[in-house]
Amino acid sequence: MTKDKRNAIIAWVSFGLIAASVIAAMVYYFSTSPAGEKPQLFELLFPVVPVLFSFVGALIISHQPRNVIGLLMMLPGVAMTFVVDAYLKPYIIGEIPLPAVPSPFFLLILWFSNWNWLLLVLPIMFIMILFPTGRAISPRWNRLTYFGAGIMIVFILSITISDALTPGSAPEVWQVSNPIGFLKIEWIDFIVAPFLIVFPVWIILCAVSLFVRFRLAKAIEREQIKWLFYAGAVFVVFYAPSFIGNTYSQASNIWNLLLPLGMSTFPIAIAIAILRYRLYDIDIIIRKTLQYALLTGLLVLVYFGSVILLQTPVSYTH
Repeated sequence: MTKDKRNAIIAWVSFGLIAASVIAAMVYYFSTSPAGEKPQLFELLFPVVPVLFSFVGALIISHQPRNVIGLLMMLPGVAMTFVVDAYLKPYIIGEIPLPAVPSPFFLLILWFSNWNWLLLVLPIMFIMILFPTGRAISPRWNRLTYFGAGIMIVFILSITISDALTPGSAPEVWQVSNPIGFLKIEWIDFIVAPFLIVFPVWIILCAVSLFVRFRLAKAIEREQIKWLFYAGAVFVVFYAPSFIGNTYSQASNIWNLLLPLGMSTFPIAIAIAILRYRLYDIDIIIRKTLQYALLTGLLVLVYFGSVILLQTPVSYTH
């Protein structure tokens, strides 16, 4: 058996384990929910996103085993964010008391829950640097990859040596003593602060690297990059409602629905760009999307305007 064939088998086995773990976690998550609490649409859709990423990753590894994009696509699934949240939820809501003597497994899950979000965020940034060939434009642009890896190492080391561990999804709830930690947990903010300040600049530079590659690319590679641009644009449009959601509950519900849908465009676009020899005409798709987006936006404005107008007389009567 060749190395490429073995890697493909490992990739598909990994995908199977990720999918099975997410399904089991969803069953456990909703079975431990308080009686009468209905699952929200966001909770049903979001776990599918990392599974979709890992599925596309396995496809790429099978067809283009030397392209590192496939491995990067597997990482959001390896993050197991929903699986970890499902395990910790009963402890966070107080349904299960904290263990008097935490087991190594419990401590490991707590430790992982504090940095596994990096496996969701960083792969997208790395893909912008390396897409679609799996290599940076030049060694100079590879420094962005090294910086991203450095951010991950700093975060992981800081959490590993902290004197306490908290649940990553709800750090204010409780904390457990870390048997191998010696650094005050309050000091971690000072350690990672410089990296968090530079983090937005790094994200911008990752996007710039993709634009530079687009300008230098030939015809086929340009079409591939257009697909990633398309996915990024759709995600930004879907992400925008979060700014409204803080003040308007109905918009917040829409945001919860749109976020996983927006994130799903990345693996779909990447799969089309890398795995299809003859690409769909992305220019036509973009033009149609803009037309439908404009129509949908007008309908949403009419809907919210109608709701606000109808609520105003009711508020005066009370």
